[in-house]
Amino acid sequence: MAMQPEVVRAELARILAFEGITNSAMLGAFLRYIVEETLAGRGDRLKAYTIAVEALKRPEDFDPNDNPLVRVQARRLRDVLLRFYSDPDNLGDIRIDLPVGKYVPEFVSVAAQANKRTGRPEFPFGIVKRVLFGLLMVTVLGAAGFAGWYYWTTFTLKAHRDRLAMIAADYPPGTGLDAAHVLPQIFFTVDAGEAYDWFDADDYRRRAEIFAQLFDDMVVVRSREDARRFAGWQPTYELRYHFDRMSGALRGVMQLIRADDGRLIKAEDILLTNGMTQPYEPGSRFTTPDDLAVLRRAVQVYGWLYGDVSRSSSVTNPLACLYKGYGYYLESTVAYHLAARNCLESTIRDHPWLSPAFTLLGGMYLSEFRRGVNRLPGDPLERSEAALRKAIQIAPMSSAPFANMQSLLLARGNILAAQEAGVHAVELNPEDMDGVGSYGSLLARVGNYKEAVASLARAEANIATAPKWLHYYMFLALNNLGRTEAADRQARWLSDSSSSLYMTAAAIAAHRRGDAEAAKAAINAMIAADPEFATEPRAPLKRRGFTDAVADRLLKDLVAAGLPAVSIER
Repeated sequence: MAMQPEVVRAELARILAFEGITNSAMLGAFLRYIVEETLAGRGDRLKAYTIAVEALKRPEDFDPNDNPLVRVQARRLRDVLLRFYSDPDNLGDIRIDLPVGKYVPEFVSVAAQANKRTGRPEFPFGIVKRVLFGLLMVTVLGAAGFAGWYYWTTFTLKAHRDRLAMIAADYPPGTGLDAAHVLPQIFFTVDAGEAYDWFDADDYRRRAEIFAQLFDDMVVVRSREDARRFAGWQPTYELRYHFDRMSGALRGVMQLIRADDGRLIKAEDILLTNGMTQPYEPGSRFTTPDDLAVLRRAVQVYGWLYGDVSRSSSVTNPLACLYKGYGYYLESTVAYHLAARNCLESTIRDHPWLSPAFTLLGGMYLSEFRRGVNRLPGDPLERSEAALRKAIQIAPMSSAPFANMQSLLLARGNILAAQEAGVHAVELNPEDMDGVGSYGSLLARVGNYKEAVASLARAEANIATAPKWLHYYMFLALNNLGRTEAADRQARWLSDSSSSLYMTAAAIAAHRRGDAEAAKAAINAMIAADPEFATEPRAPLKRRGFTDAVADRLLKDLVAAGLPAVSIER
């Protein structure tokens, strides 16, 4: 049904008065422009270029392929709209939505939308029907018959199809909790004693907020009051800045504080000079300004905030499950993989708009294929692709699903598409060191060792707790470049791992330092974890996306370390 322009403009005025918009002239201009263009019948003109030039006043030579400004602002606008409509006091007769992946807004009648939500769609696995039917089977066939039925529905191709259906199911918005209502919240406060004319506390707060919004692992809110109104059950943190004059610059301290109890999590000194108060354009240089590098250590995955939440015993089930998924990449045990995959499958059933859960689940299915652990029926790569595409559908501006997609495509042997996905992930957030490192791992697996070392070194230097996969691919690139001393330093992080892949590094490093016993133990552990290393060792490397040349170079060193040479003969 067509919406009357005056009704839409009245709703637009209400949103423009919301503090999430009033604090950003750019967001207000963005929203006003796309609404007015749509009302004028020019929705087909709403492209990244026209929005940048006509609404955001960028020069005519603006290139949206090189500058993610419009995509970033669209993501911020969706977040603001979600916050606005999450407050019951803001609900009116209509709502203005900006669908993911589009720049044309939708004007939705709240009453019509409510009528469509007559109930939650049936869970794709049909759990209720299966349980009732199962009880009937127990009565008729007894426990043995029920066990056979349960196995057939859980561990056969039917279960694979059910999982695919669960992932692809189209639930209406508002079903369960989305990322904005699950992830930790963070707000910024800035104060200065005797400052300089070039410093403005509000400008600096906006600089920090805009930078933090690049990351998908927490939600940036405007104030403590916003955090309480938005979702009081989420872990909430304050990033508090204080500055004082010092020889033409401002010396300051950034503190991460738990908002509910005032507990100081961590603090670090920073130094500001003239020019470091303006919004920073990500990707404009390979290195990050020092003050924002400190902020990145606080908010990125495996950073300060992650460490505090992961130690907390009072988080919601969906958030605890997400952190279990992140934790798997720090210590990739078989048991951790099973626990993470099981809870993520349960989480997407209950919260089908929680995009990070789909991203992490796609990674669990990918590990199932690459490592051959906790195998389920059906093609794990098919399940992985379905989960990652769903994550991208929900949050197309998130870099994480594209980073996992690059590994999926590489496992399928599509190197070009994998590189494109990796480049896109880094373009979406060049400050995400997990994504930068992931792209470096791809470069190592296809033999671009020097570029791999550059990306991996940047990630390692700027991530609070480097996951073991990062150390391994740094070892691989350095080893295959002949930089054996530096490679063996990376292998020290891997000697206590249960991963067959990581054991390749431990064995080679042990052999080079003359420890034949440790090399033999590592090779035995590697074969015990993955027997294919004793019969066809190229196969597990191929599953992880290693090209033949990269695999052959690694296997040559493994043979020298004690792997039977017969196992690598073609």
